[in-house]
Amino acid sequence: MGKGTIVYLAGIGNLPVEMDVDHAIERSGLDPRWTEVVGPSVGFYNIEEALLALTRRGAKRVELTQAHYDEHHVLHVNTNRTHLTG
Repeated sequence: MGKGTIVYLAGIGNLPVEMDVDHAIERSGLDPRWTEVVGPSVGFYNIEEALLALTRRGAKRVELTQAHYDEHHVLHVNTNRTHLTG
C-alpha cells in the first residue's frame, strides 16, 4: 500500500528535452514510483488517467499538488495538497 501523488505542472508547454522528470521528482522529496506528472500539453496524463494509474499500482490514498520548474530545471512542488482518494 502506498500514498500516491499527482503533480500538475502548471504553465508549461513542453518540458525541456534535457530535464529528467523522475530525478526532479526525487529531488523534490517525492517517490517517483508513487508519483505521476500531469499537464495540459500533449503527451502528459490528465488527472483522471494519473489517478487510475496510481490506484492500479496499489495507492490507497492519492493527493494532488501543483508544481513548476525554473530556468535551471529545478522542480518546485507546492506544499499544499488536495486529497483525491483514500
